[in-house]
Amino acid sequence: MRVLLITATELEMKALGELPANIDCRVTGVGVPSTIYQLQKALNNQSYDLVIQAGIAGAFSEKFQLGDVVKVKADYFGELGIRENYEFAPLFKTHLADVSGRFYPDGILVNSCKEYLRVELPAVAAITVNLVTDDSEHNNSVQNTFSADIESMEGAGLHFVCSMEKIDFLQIRAISNRVGERDKSRWQIEQALENLGVQLRRILSIGPE
Repeated sequence: MRVLLITATELEMKALGELPANIDCRVTGVGVPSTIYQLQKALNNQSYDLVIQAGIAGAFSEKFQLGDVVKVKADYFGELGIRENYEFAPLFKTHLADVSGRFYPDGILVNSCKEYLRVELPAVAAITVNLVTDDSEHNNSVQNTFSADIESMEGAGLHFVCSMEKIDFLQIRAISNRVGERDKSRWQIEQALENLGVQLRRILSIGPE
């Protein structure tokens, strides 16, 4: 099995440690545009059986502790839509998007591939955002719209490209902070990255079914 591992930053990639020889690694950069571009570029140059995205994330839900590692069941483009009269409508709930045959209902990018199903980690719903902010009103509105557990700035890009290309994928995230908390002294990036590396190496050591 040929596997592509992507992270948003060099810091995340280095924290993952030594990986098996069949793993190709690529740092995509932060954000959806660079993630989609770099991932599609990699897929155009090489065929892969599985794409894994590993990184840190902020948590909305108090049920997760800082440092916890989770797998993403469903991801959304959290700011792709229309805001009118102080209300936000996701693009996939408007007449502007055709969801038939391409997405799950309401634009939910769900992962149901066998590699996802066999990984024994807590499953979460995520949103992918372009804006990281301490505006609690904004964050609460986004969370309530999508019932999200965590947020990142890249995840939906992975789900979108791999779903369109019909390639198995897996998104693994370690919780480094609470959404809206911008005081990085209260974050646990180092612990999150350490736990992320442990879980990823465990997953890769088991091997595919």
